[in-house]
Amino acid sequence: MFNKPTTFSPHDLARGWLYLLMLLFLIIYLNLYDILHTMQLIREGLAVEGNPLMRYLLEKSPAGAVMLKMTVAAFFVTVVGIYARINFQRALVASALVAMLYSLVAIWHLTGLHLTTWYISTFQ
Repeated sequence: MFNKPTTFSPHDLARGWLYLLMLLFLIIYLNLYDILHTMQLIREGLAVEGNPLMRYLLEKSPAGAVMLKMTVAAFFVTVVGIYARINFQRALVASALVAMLYSLVAIWHLTGLHLTTWYISTFQ
């Protein structure tokens, strides 16, 4: 009727923490990629930032925009790292979801401009 408490070997725990650390590193890396690629596209006149706050910051201080975005990402990583000591499974799932979201953003950066250009040239 009741679930028995699950025990994990030290090897399983170490592997779980390694997975979490890899996801958190990926989140930091993809955040940096997102802001740098966005800045490049804006500089080339190929895109406009969709987030009004980031658009304002990118216009006023690109370095400030990068600093803010990376500070928020670092804060997220810190909070998840602390929360993982309370509920490791939820921290791992949350990190995986955020990493997947930023992976989709990175894929859009890599393909979106080409798809949009193709669509406009084909159906215009």
